[in-house]
Amino acid sequence: MLAAAGILGYWFVTLPDVAGLAESNPTTTALIEARRAAAVEKGLPLGVSWAWTPLARIAPNLQKAVLMSEDASFYQHQGFDWDGLKEAFSKNWETGKLQRGGSTITQQLAKNLYLSSDKTLLRKAHEVLLAWELERRLPKQRILELYLNVAEWGHGIFGVEAAARHHFGKSAAELTEDEAALLAAVLPAPRRYDPLQVTPYLARRQQHILYWMRRGNGRASALAQRPSGRDEVGWVGLYNAALVEWLENENRLNDLCLHTTAGTTEWHECRDDKMKPKQYVLPLRSAPNETATSEGALLIVAVPGQGLRSYYRSARAGTATEFVPDLFDADWGYGPYFHQTFLERRGTWFLLPAAPLPKPAWVDVREFAGDPQVRLLGIGEIISTPTGDVVVLGIERGILRVRPEQNADMWCEEGEPPPLQPSEEVRVPVDELYGPTRHLLVRVKYTRGC
Repeated sequence: MLAAAGILGYWFVTLPDVAGLAESNPTTTALIEARRAAAVEKGLPLGVSWAWTPLARIAPNLQKAVLMSEDASFYQHQGFDWDGLKEAFSKNWETGKLQRGGSTITQQLAKNLYLSSDKTLLRKAHEVLLAWELERRLPKQRILELYLNVAEWGHGIFGVEAAARHHFGKSAAELTEDEAALLAAVLPAPRRYDPLQVTPYLARRQQHILYWMRRGNGRASALAQRPSGRDEVGWVGLYNAALVEWLENENRLNDLCLHTTAGTTEWHECRDDKMKPKQYVLPLRSAPNETATSEGALLIVAVPGQGLRSYYRSARAGTATEFVPDLFDADWGYGPYFHQTFLERRGTWFLLPAAPLPKPAWVDVREFAGDPQVRLLGIGEIISTPTGDVVVLGIERGILRVRPEQNADMWCEEGEPPPLQPSEEVRVPVDELYGPTRHLLVRVKYTRGC
């Protein structure tokens, strides 16, 4: 305890003058010097590409992509994501090693500027102290500007301006939404992944970032602007955010029933109330409009401790039939979310196939409380088909271009991935991806921990 107090006191006394960063830009960073030292030790050259650019000349797309990727609550916290830190420390305490970070952008900036990349609890504690000082001395916009200008984006590539010019041949001000999301996607492992060599992992991560960039940003109406989508292949989410949150009741009963005394009748009544099923009703129509004939409804039911369940109830029968959605897709947060094959898209309406429905029927995604989850097969996706696991190379009218999956496609280990081996491209008719009732036979493949 005394030793820890002594170390903490020493850190306070020797804190760098971060206030100077409000007006001047750093001429180097601890990370850059560490990379140079490692290159010298290996006898290898390291050319550093680094060009400073003010925040006003960094595309808003890139700023938002990085925030969504690395620290979505950046403007709400004071330098720390306490829930993330608590979870990270609880998982790492037993090993004595920092295997999981939970770092905010401010913490990452502190590490890049002043600290080593050692994964130790001691370094993490020093990082927290430096982040506190950065937040105390600098405005949020300046912290973000510093981070974007010192972050590593490849071997010898530092800062977003150098990254944009190296990877896309343009300035940071000119980055498109897709390019910004791709650059943000490589940040957790910038020397392992290359935005110009999109792996299935990068493509999937890019799509997650794009989704969160567009969510709540006036982009929901983009669904209504899409064409009919007869050639789209994918699933539409059958869930409601409020129901997903209701599932968490199982883990927070102590907080929800805090006003009661454990074991009493009042406590049991509170528990029963918070653990009871809740349902959301999605009306089905014979055509893509609200005045069309009712074809029944889908019921999405949240049962704490048991997850989400889906049922079909016809317009004529009072009983409901449970069914299993075509796809279970876990989001970054609490899941899983249900997805059902759709055959056609008309604005915000999606045509669902038969089974469990007696015939195809339309559902409006606006019934999902404004938060639809649409999952399309995309380039770089790894999917499991009846004939094996493949990587999607392209989608043309009625044709899916694929190749067999390889070990390098889902590389989650330290170090460089194994090289891709030459393989023959296969053209698969899209109709072969559907079963007799027009449900998709393919599944999106995930690797645990990746």
